[in-house]
Amino acid sequence: MATQVRHSRYLLSFGIFGFLSTVIACQSGSQPVTGVCPEWAQSIPRDETHFYAGGISGPTPRVADAWDQAIECAKEKR
Repeated sequence: MATQVRHSRYLLSFGIFGFLSTVIACQSGSQPVTGVCPEWAQSIPRDETHFYAGGISGPTPRVADAWDQAIECAKEKR
């Protein structure tokens, strides 16, 4: 019986620790970058041998999704 109570306490402590760790980790996300767009990103280069396009993405929680959205946006602007 005492062993079962001890295991229950460990399980409860682990659950509380896990919950608090998750809450703290989710709150420490980076802030979006705001400000003036850099000059190099305001114009698309032009030459006779390559195609260039610029694309942007909306806010996404995953960086990979932002890249995919920006690529699709650039492809649509051809």
